Amino acid sequence: YMVVGPAGYAGLVRQEDCRLNVAAAFDADWVRRCGSPEQAVRTHLKWASMPGLPRKIYRGWKGTPYLTRRLSSLGGERLFLVGDAAGYVEPFTGEGMGWALRGALELAPLVQAGVTHWEETLVHRWEEIHQRQIRRSQHICKVVAWGLRRPWIARRALRVFGLIPGLAHPLVIHTSMTSHIRGGNS
Repeated sequence: YMVVGPAGYAGLVRQEDCRLNVAAAFDADWVRRCGSPEQAVRTHLKWASMPGLPRKIYRGWKGTPYLTRRLSSLGGERLFLVGDAAGYVEPFTGEGMGWALRGALELAPLVQAGVTHWEETLVHRWEEIHQRQIRRSQHICKVVAWGLRRPWIARRALRVFGLIPGLAHPLVIHTSMTSHIRGGNS
């Protein structure tokens, strides 16, 4: 299951061999206040009135630094950055892989042109495409993340979507990343 709260979110999955896989993304200050990534997850689950973690659990939990980043340039001479290397926004529903694949599809003609004859304008064209096709989607993800970290906003949004399901349709289409397959714009 996944638990979303004001400090971030935690997901827990039972693997085939019965081990528990735990992944979480929390605000760094909150993890410091809790004392460790493990305690942050335990506190988060308790806050949400969810079942706690088993007592026998691996004690070598590791955290990572803040991962969201944006670069000033997406390439150089005969070099294009794509996927996470082109900038990272923490996704919620597999969007990161979708952004990487979509970026690769969009970039392929520029790579082919660069192999034949390299021009610096190819990097600028890639940056324009990336801004239009990928960063726009990442911005929507950042807005969703902002709302999810504010429970009162998330509750109100879910209540409105429950009353008027059609309002959620654009968000569902966006996060499913299928419009480019159908030939539409996202």
